Amino acid sequence: MDKDIDKLLSYSLDQLDEKEKADFENDLGSNPELEKELLDMQIILEAVALAEEPIKPSENLKESLIASLETATPFQGYVERFMKTFDLEKKNVEELFNKIIHSASEILEPCGIPKTSLYYFDGGPKVAHNTCGIVQVEAGGIFPSHQHRGKEWVLILQGSALDSSGRHYHPGDTIVSDENVCHSFRVGNDKDLIFAVILEKPNKWLIGRILMDYLFSAWRFKKQ
Repeated sequence: MDKDIDKLLSYSLDQLDEKEKADFENDLGSNPELEKELLDMQIILEAVALAEEPIKPSENLKESLIASLETATPFQGYVERFMKTFDLEKKNVEELFNKIIHSASEILEPCGIPKTSLYYFDGGPKVAHNTCGIVQVEAGGIFPSHQHRGKEWVLILQGSALDSSGRHYHPGDTIVSDENVCHSFRVGNDKDLIFAVILEKPNKWLIGRILMDYLFSAWRFKKQ
């Protein structure tokens, strides 16, 4: 029940990412009881917002809120999805996210691609035979042309990018690429791109196309 209340509150305050919001609205359309609970939640929130006298929180509540803000990471909304995909326990995912936030310069290592760093980690039993990693590409950087030799799963955690196919990537996007798919992408100029990835097999780098990526980037990654 607490989980349902959290989801109702997050939806009412517009704190869900696009996929979570779509999933919730899909459940909402087939669940009259959930719809009623949402209406009740919104009435309560409106009443609180319009209250004439501010409600003074208890000291315990204040301390709890401050503690939660101090321990939360920018990727907190992706914990459950990360757990399911990488077959990891919640504590392991939160530890990994905290490493990325607080110790990125220590754990991320250059991987031979300009402006790109990588950190490998072990996934759970379901993905034990795959390569799992966190990739960071600096703002404005290019992740050059490559061909997938196996299936790939990606979750965007931070930043944005434009694919050579014209697709735009944003935080919360899940990208599944099948074997033999070829592409490259350029990161937006506002923030470094950080994404989690699962690879069945190592990528094949396409040298000729890579030269095109760097020499003609304005043309290769023009907005569609």
